[in-house]
Amino acid sequence: VIKNKASLLGMDVNDYILDCCIFNWAISDYINNRYAHSSVAQKKSSS
Repeated sequence: VIKNKASLLGMDVNDYILDCCIFNWAISDYINNRYAHSSVAQKKSSS
């Protein structure tokens, strides 16, 4: 029973970590795209 619980928990943890990695990657990609454009606009207006 303990082994089965551990394997189930391990699967849950792996899925959770994978979901977090994908979520973080998607968020960082979105933020990079959004703020890259705004920073370029700021540089153009300031120069």
